[in-house]
Amino acid sequence: MIRFKDVGYLTDGEIDLIIERKVPAHLEKFKAPTYYFQIKKHLSPYEIGKIDIRIGYNENTFYGGNVGYEIYPPYRGNHYAQKACELIKRVAKAHGMNYLYISCLPSNIPSNRTCQRLNARWMGTYYIPIYLEMYMFGVREINIYEWDISN
Repeated sequence: MIRFKDVGYLTDGEIDLIIERKVPAHLEKFKAPTYYFQIKKHLSPYEIGKIDIRIGYNENTFYGGNVGYEIYPPYRGNHYAQKACELIKRVAKAHGMNYLYISCLPSNIPSNRTCQRLNARWMGTYYIPIYLEMYMFGVREINIYEWDISN
């Protein structure tokens, strides 16, 4: 059982990650403990997206990724997802993690490019097992990247 960390103020001077909530593991569903953040422009009250990080490794974090993000349409094209990932890796490192899985649909070109800009290693396109929640939501294939954050 992990203990949530006080992750403090996450900023790069352009964007800020504001903690929304921390959700403990749900062992029956193999859900990892998760931090949820709002992404805001630096010192702005306006949310431009969301990012979350799931701590640890299991089948759900492999297929679904340790990191999930969404940038709202008016703010896309500014590499905010990449910048938010760079900030969120501090949380992973605080938990002793050396790599993160990031997954995205093969058709989601911007998200695949974000993974490439992070220098994450493409592991391949995988079929989702039928017993996973992702499959029940209609996801059949997923690109999986492994992002080395050890340096």
